[in-house]
Amino acid sequence: MIRAGGRGIEPNIADVDSKLSNEAPGQSAASFAKPFVLWNERHAVLVGGHSNSKNAPSFTWNVPVEKFGWKTGSYKITDLWGRAGEKILSGEELAKMNLTIGPDRPPDGGLAVFEIKPVESK
Repeated sequence: MIRAGGRGIEPNIADVDSKLSNEAPGQSAASFAKPFVLWNERHAVLVGGHSNSKNAPSFTWNVPVEKFGWKTGSYKITDLWGRAGEKILSGEELAKMNLTIGPDRPPDGGLAVFEIKPVESK
């Protein structure tokens, strides 16, 4: 379980650099919600969203995997909010994660939530 804090424990949290892949005139990634990641020694939760109900923006997120302190080169990514399922990505792929955030159930925007776990070497 990951908690945002409490009981004297400071959360491990970092902003995620974001770039729009399909940037429109007068629009930048800064006009959307800033993605962030929370983590502990076993897993991380990556969250980002937008408030544009007319488009499904595409982003490149630079997930700061080096901050997690995990000794692995592969990561299992599970889509907790959408329908993308799960996949295994290398550290390089996760550091430049490409995704499109479509509209979700509430009006006026979309949300992406992913769980990240290290894949242990065998």
